[in-house]
Amino acid sequence: MSSEKSYTKEQETIVLKLLSIDKTDYYKILDIQKTATDSEIKKSYRKLAIKLHPDKNNHPKSSEAFKKLAKAFEVLNDPDKKRIFDQTGSDPDSRGMGTGSSSGFADSPFASGGTQFPFQRNPFGSGASMGGASPFGMEDDLLNFLFNGGGNSFAFGNGNGFTFHFGGPAGYNSYAQQQRQRQRERQQQQQQQQRQRTEPQTPLQALKENFRQFFPLILFLLIPLISNLLAGNDDLHSKSTLPKFSFEPQPSLPVERVTSRFHIPYYINEKTFTDYGGYEDKNKKENNKNNAKLSLLDKKIENVYINDLKVKCNREENYKNRAIEDSYGILFVNKEKLKKAEAIELPSCTRLQDLGLL
Repeated sequence: MSSEKSYTKEQETIVLKLLSIDKTDYYKILDIQKTATDSEIKKSYRKLAIKLHPDKNNHPKSSEAFKKLAKAFEVLNDPDKKRIFDQTGSDPDSRGMGTGSSSGFADSPFASGGTQFPFQRNPFGSGASMGGASPFGMEDDLLNFLFNGGGNSFAFGNGNGFTFHFGGPAGYNSYAQQQRQRQRERQQQQQQQQRQRTEPQTPLQALKENFRQFFPLILFLLIPLISNLLAGNDDLHSKSTLPKFSFEPQPSLPVERVTSRFHIPYYINEKTFTDYGGYEDKNKKENNKNNAKLSLLDKKIENVYINDLKVKCNREENYKNRAIEDSYGILFVNKEKLKKAEAIELPSCTRLQDLGLL
């Protein structure tokens, strides 16, 4: 054996040891545990690749051992392939490839028998692409390029859909580069949204934004008005034309009237009483009771009384509901505040219930 093809006992041992391992026992091939991190996988691969690379190891089977090592690294260094392998225990590429050789690399870029090796070098040496029956006729700068980085990249493919990248950070950190690109895109999107918020608004944009903010309040104020309009209450229009009256006795309003439907007492002055056709003798209640104009006045004032009760009842309910909601904290309920809130009385609502209107 010539000195050029000589190899040490240690080189022979590591080649034979690796070849004795099952071709899909990737963790054992790389001499790592299943819990190994990405950094530990790369570190073990570099260490073994230096010892097995045919340019450094002249053992006749070093090429076969190196191919086996490269396949293990290809699978375990790819998150998707590693996940499939961990789940199935088989070669993730075997399902989409043709028949394989005993080493599982019949279609790999390291296969012999005339398979082409579309290596692409960029840019050490001449920068040219090379192909041939063997990829291992390269200078020592290949090892330096593979394992010392330098910002370059080295790739090979088998023409069946996978490409394997070497070459320091440019090869190993391709996934990290994609993540950084996604992060930059998210940052740009956030910056664009921030500019939109800080850019001066046109009058129309400002009007739309203010309307969107105050729409719930506007709707809350309009609901009672719309409800009364739909109910057909003409008292909203006629209240301003009603004579002076009160639901409590006053010296200036001595004449007491009682509505016929709900028997609600109210008070007017004497002039109003006579203007609406009341008799001068106020004690003639039966005759005054049946007066048509006074009866219409009774009905209108009764409607005013009921509508006011409904508005007050709505306010009372809203106030009580807010007090109950305020007693509920993020993690617990303030039982004392809840008890007080539930004890809040609703006099207007109670009155409506007494009248049978609620």
